[in-house]
Amino acid sequence: MPIPIPRQCHCKVGAVRTALLVLLVVVIGLLQLRSQTEPEGTGQALAKPRTETMSPASFGPKELPRSSKSPSRQAPLRDGQPCGELPARFPDSIPPLVHWTSKDGRIATKLLPTVRSWRRLLDIDISNRSASGQLIFNNRWHFMHWDDRQISELIAKHHPRLSRSYGKLASGLERSDIGRLAVLHHVGGLYVDLDVELLRDPTPLLRPAQLRGPSRLAENFSCESAVWSQEPPAHPIFVYNRSSIISNAVMMSRANQTFLTFVLNNWPDWFERVWAEKSRRKDTQAVQVTGPAMLQEFYNNYTALKPREPALDWCANMLADPDVFQPISDHYYGPKRMKHVCVKDAARMNELQRLLCQRMAREKFKEKQVPKSSYTVHKFMHLSYENRLRRLQTSAISSVLPILTCEI
Repeated sequence: MPIPIPRQCHCKVGAVRTALLVLLVVVIGLLQLRSQTEPEGTGQALAKPRTETMSPASFGPKELPRSSKSPSRQAPLRDGQPCGELPARFPDSIPPLVHWTSKDGRIATKLLPTVRSWRRLLDIDISNRSASGQLIFNNRWHFMHWDDRQISELIAKHHPRLSRSYGKLASGLERSDIGRLAVLHHVGGLYVDLDVELLRDPTPLLRPAQLRGPSRLAENFSCESAVWSQEPPAHPIFVYNRSSIISNAVMMSRANQTFLTFVLNNWPDWFERVWAEKSRRKDTQAVQVTGPAMLQEFYNNYTALKPREPALDWCANMLADPDVFQPISDHYYGPKRMKHVCVKDAARMNELQRLLCQRMAREKFKEKQVPKSSYTVHKFMHLSYENRLRRLQTSAISSVLPILTCEI
């Protein structure tokens, strides 16, 4: 038999229930009012979860998330900051720095259109000046130029073992070949010859191993820390009797990349052993001493090492197909001359040369069109040879480009 509840107790329970109901109604009303007046996304308890949607980039690697902790987001690059600080601003990619070299900052006026192509397509301008008058660069890509004095200072300060052999080089071409390697090793970025024209945005190349499908730089490309161009096929086939050869006209690298370290550490001994006594060299011999032929030999040795515990940036293949950067041959190996050579010298040709002539014959020795996939085209203007430059009208490269400088 249930125990009867006294009337007094029943009244108290009813009052408590009523009070609780009133309190619940008030709380619900307050929460509804809050959700209507707060900015979207602040009422996390009641609002639906917000999902961030990111549209994929039209090309190239995904953009890194913006973060206030990222060095490159804290402040723009500043003219005159220490060179050694630049690579740290871009820890996840090849630095977006374009490098040129010349003897004294003046270049043949005929080269200005190719140099301007980089500014035109990358839309570089100077944002403003700081209170101290230093230039401040806020854009994604930045231009740098290195003259002989700056390169000599860089090598003396950061590569003392290399400095002795560098001082024995016979021409500006040889010094430029080694200087560009030292610059990329120290700062990182993209080096291009002055007669290389930009055709499309090179930003996807900053993380080259991320490129897939038709955008891939070569069938077996496997490097995230460097990209090297190759000469057009006719050059190695008719000059070196080989199917391909590396080129130093267009090359990209992170700072301190292992192949550059390998070259700069081993080149001095090789040079002293093979070339130092042959001081009376022609400009054209720079190809063997400091240029593509030397680099190909070192590249073969580097890739053959296959270390048991390779460095993170060790690469089995960092060579892009020739069409990526140098789709057109030097005019000396153009279709008109090659048509004559392929007929006249057919009896003396080796197998590689015959195959190339047969391919060009099938194409009726037509001028090759630059593929839409090419990033650059090398004009092979040969205006950097010192004896030619002395007779040419020149202009300061700083007159057409905003040059970012750094303290060596």
